[in-house]
Amino acid sequence: MKIIVYILVLTLIFPLSYSNNVYADEDITAPVLTGINVIQETVSVGSSIQVEVAGSDTDSGLASNSYINFVHPETRKWIQVSLTLNQSTRKYEGSYLLPSDTVSGTWEFSDLRLTDNAGNYKSYNTSSGYTDSFIVEGGVEDKTAPVLTGINVIQETVSVGSSIQVEVAGSDTDSGLASNSYINFVHPETRKWIQVSLTLNQSTGEYEGSYLVPSDTVSGTWEFSDLRLTDNAGNYKSYNTSSGYTDSFIVSGKVGSINIRVDKTSPQKLGSSITLTATSTGSPNPMYKFWVRENGVWKVLKDYSTENTFIWTPSTKGEYLFSIHAKDADSSSSYDAYKAFNYTIGSKVENVDVTVDEASPQKLGTSITLTATSTGSSNPMYKFWVRENGVWKVLKDYSTENTFIWTPSTKGEYLFSIHAKDADSSSSYDAYKAFNYTIGSKVENVDVTVDEASPQKLGTSITLTATSTGSSNPMYKFWVRKNGVWKVLKDYSTENTFIWTPSTKGEYLFSIHAKDADSSSSYDAYQAYTYTINE
Repeated sequence: MKIIVYILVLTLIFPLSYSNNVYADEDITAPVLTGINVIQETVSVGSSIQVEVAGSDTDSGLASNSYINFVHPETRKWIQVSLTLNQSTRKYEGSYLLPSDTVSGTWEFSDLRLTDNAGNYKSYNTSSGYTDSFIVEGGVEDKTAPVLTGINVIQETVSVGSSIQVEVAGSDTDSGLASNSYINFVHPETRKWIQVSLTLNQSTGEYEGSYLVPSDTVSGTWEFSDLRLTDNAGNYKSYNTSSGYTDSFIVSGKVGSINIRVDKTSPQKLGSSITLTATSTGSPNPMYKFWVRENGVWKVLKDYSTENTFIWTPSTKGEYLFSIHAKDADSSSSYDAYKAFNYTIGSKVENVDVTVDEASPQKLGTSITLTATSTGSSNPMYKFWVRENGVWKVLKDYSTENTFIWTPSTKGEYLFSIHAKDADSSSSYDAYKAFNYTIGSKVENVDVTVDEASPQKLGTSITLTATSTGSSNPMYKFWVRKNGVWKVLKDYSTENTFIWTPSTKGEYLFSIHAKDADSSSSYDAYQAYTYTINE
């Protein structure tokens, strides 16, 4: 037992320590570069350069590995040297074996990165104030990129399923052209592209390549986009159309899509001449066929030809459906693509709207102006109807006038319907608008307030005030019921108040009726409530 207690005491006094590269939270500082040293000033290809890099990190310490890059300023080629931390000197060391194709000349320090064990890092380059370099001897002296001298697409036109052949000429007087290259072509409309691989023909000194055009290739012109030439020293240069070189080829195939433009939008009047113009994509040699359907019957307006326009002058009014077919000139199909659209001759009213200068309801004898407007027809006509007591009546027959002044002779609920159609229409109407209107306003709601809240003592004078909505000329009638008997306190008048002084105690029920001044009803609305009179 004493031994166990002793161990526990030691554990409390001397806590167990451990370290798995866990560092103080305070280390948020990146390492500092203090020096770069390339051991050799001059080195031959096949030999190695040795590099030392010094740095410091006072918290978690420098990480085990790093790297440093050197660049050849003229060719922009670069070398990366891997670095390992020497635990004795606390410097990074690294070596790099220069291959035989290394470019001769001066290689300069480009950049490096130092990292500490807490993960903090910092990159350094020449702008940080550090420089060093070495000279390579016996390496490649070629520092000049190849020169493009010509592009030639052998075929001007090629069908899908066939191949195009391409020749590219270039020169490089030092290390010579590399064995392989490529050239890209683009379809300007779709921005799709094709890449043709090139192989150097050692006999002719030119690049040659072929490309099998697949069946889904977009028809039309494909233009030179860009290529890259590389020499055996690794120097390269890219060329595009801005370099002054162009070439192209045409893929013949089917029409991909078709678009139609008309010089006059639908609808149009009878006798109008309408020009239809077709355009298409996909085929360099499209042909067009113009169809129209009238009264359910299809008719060829113009058979296949290279002409892409047709002038159509309709002889009758109605709805027409056009369908323009297109195909490549070499196609054996009835069509490759088509476009269909509707067209109307003899315009049609699409929508009617009606406004009134006096909002419903109005008093008897008020003159009300109805104004109709419409969309869809350039020559609309209007017919004004009204329904009174369930009977429809024409107020004004079809004409180009879009207004009607109506003066009602009796009170009531009216339903208006304004019909509209094109001037050339044989229909009873193309569109209509219906709405309700009230003559002789009506009280919709009554509210009553009292100046003295129930209950009150006998002899108290109580003022009842009525208000209402719905009528601009309301009238009020004040009732009271005592012991089951109703009594009129004040008959209908425009006055909305009544002062009541009860003569006996008890429970009273008030009912205030309201109606429009022109109303023949006993009331339009009422409000009832109870009131108590005490001793």
